Amino acid sequence: NNTNLSDDRFKSLMTLPFISGIVFALHPIHTESVAWISGRTDMLSTFFFLLAFISYILYVKEGTKASLFLTCVFFLFSLFSKENGIAFIIIALAYGIITKLQRRKITISLVCLTAVLFIYILFRQSGAIKMLLADPGSKGAFFSSGVSSENFLALLSGASGYYFEKLLLPFNLNLLPDMPDAIIYYFISSLPLVIGAFLYFRGRKLEAFFTFWIIITLLPSLVILFSQVSNIIGERYLYLPSVGFSILVGLVMSNITSRKLLLACILSISTVSVVVTYDRLKAWETDLALWEDTVQKSPLSVNAHIN
Repeated sequence: NNTNLSDDRFKSLMTLPFISGIVFALHPIHTESVAWISGRTDMLSTFFFLLAFISYILYVKEGTKASLFLTCVFFLFSLFSKENGIAFIIIALAYGIITKLQRRKITISLVCLTAVLFIYILFRQSGAIKMLLADPGSKGAFFSSGVSSENFLALLSGASGYYFEKLLLPFNLNLLPDMPDAIIYYFISSLPLVIGAFLYFRGRKLEAFFTFWIIITLLPSLVILFSQVSNIIGERYLYLPSVGFSILVGLVMSNITSRKLLLACILSISTVSVVVTYDRLKAWETDLALWEDTVQKSPLSVNAHIN
């Protein structure tokens, strides 16, 4: 029922899902997750993550037990697909605050989601917990002993800056990207937080929420920075955060009043995305093509040369 909506507002609402869907479907950053079979975990986790979020929206609007139950089920499936799904707890809290959900409902939902998290840990037989609690740098430990207070901020700003840059400018994609160390990445890494806070206090809470979505869903991947894993940053970690980015782009572009300008923007973004994605897929056609591309872009990578 759109009787209370102006024509422009109604068109804006109808345009938002189309633009967001186009941006997400064609974003070149997804190439690694889609072309690489191991990337299926990101797609599965995101799929159930979004189903959990849709169910949670229904819970916020209607407050039914069925919608909360579905939220918990899909959250569990997202966790089983990949640990990055743990970010949903913070997403649910942020959405509840922004939509001014009753504290009682927020508390109930958080208790239920936390219970689901404990179920997940139980099924994992505490293996992940032992890795997290083990002495950093020891055999079987998750955390590396090489992390210090001096390089903590450098790692965090370099990785988050790299991720935010690739969401906006998905060019020169690489399977084993080098950790950025330029000073400008300190600035880039803080931009989403500053923009999100600005939008929130300006009353643009929906835009602020999806800006924070990018940050929140990246947090589990940023923890890997301090682990013993050799490849600590990767394009696949942006699959879930790109959902927030795509919706944010849709929110911004749906406010364009000129149909010609809006169409031109959609066509431009689509064309560039298709060309870049098609070009990047060439590197994934064979193992040799992939590692040749990786060696060219990361000549100091031992793993790239070995492969």
